[in-house]
Amino acid sequence: MSPRVSIVIRTRNRADMLSEAVTSALGQDYPNLEVIVSDDASSDHTVEVIQSFAQDPRLKYFRNLVRLNLSAHLRKACFEYASGDWVLILDDDDYLLDPTYVSKAMNLAGTDSDIVIVHSNCKILINDTGRLTNTDKALPSVVDGKWMFINYKYAYYGNVNCDTLTVIFNRHAAMAVNCFSDDRITFGEDREAFLKLALNGKVGFLNDVSAVYRVHGNNLHRWVDVDNFFASLRSILNPYELAKLSRCFDISTLERWKRRMIRELCEIWLVASLTTCRHKIAFLAKFVMRLCSEYPTALLCIFKVLRPKTLVKIALSSVNNLSGAPEASDRMRSDDQLARSRVIIP
Repeated sequence: MSPRVSIVIRTRNRADMLSEAVTSALGQDYPNLEVIVSDDASSDHTVEVIQSFAQDPRLKYFRNLVRLNLSAHLRKACFEYASGDWVLILDDDDYLLDPTYVSKAMNLAGTDSDIVIVHSNCKILINDTGRLTNTDKALPSVVDGKWMFINYKYAYYGNVNCDTLTVIFNRHAAMAVNCFSDDRITFGEDREAFLKLALNGKVGFLNDVSAVYRVHGNNLHRWVDVDNFFASLRSILNPYELAKLSRCFDISTLERWKRRMIRELCEIWLVASLTTCRHKIAFLAKFVMRLCSEYPTALLCIFKVLRPKTLVKIALSSVNNLSGAPEASDRMRSDDQLARSRVIIP
């Protein structure tokens, strides 16, 4: 019998988009499939949406009575609610595009027992304008996970990384390396898991566009401040510690990897934060002080802010804030949303 695959759809108060995600999951032609809807204490009409799919025995609905942090939610959804050998995590505002994607991914996984992750390209949809852009990763069909780890980048276009909504991962391997176990991580919990998995197997890639990553006004499923941002750097430090413990790389290579990963994440977060917060000088001062005391080598990210195009974005955001446009106060966007912001703002 073919391995069981669980598509886990995590949802919280986005019932208006949930139906498309569930339809795309149930539309997969893979024969041994379950679709898990993990409702994180939604207060909207999520239950009514799910009831419209109740006739499909592959669908299972679970509801958390209290809202969980993201790591705890994924831990419960993937390791308690799901029963599959492999898992694909889909947010309720995104959806699968290719009905044969799971079948293709499992066929690839079946060619090598060491594969623990399969992923692909996806589309970025700007919901308000309908603009579509494809990610453009070009990777071998199978690579050593340690190569993927050391070359991983915190970015979306043209880089070595994994977009969450296309990743199918081995559930048993993920449990073995304690994925989603660190509740200090308020964002980046999926990347932390994929990096840890990559250290323990191979990574498969399908050069297809398999899903749609939707950008809209309600993407902000969580907010973080400067303190939470630095706590969430555990999404880099935990895989670093695991790699160090397993002696996968020489220490100088691994140290360079850590410095680069922290700097890249700081760049993404800093630029997007300065274009969304109102009190920019106060925020920047606090951010720089934390960098100086904890990660001084990442101070190079400040040069990203000094680029002319970036300064223009920040200046325009200040004008928008003065005119009364919506802004993010002093709380900064999540890692996922910052990546989306990076796509929106060319």
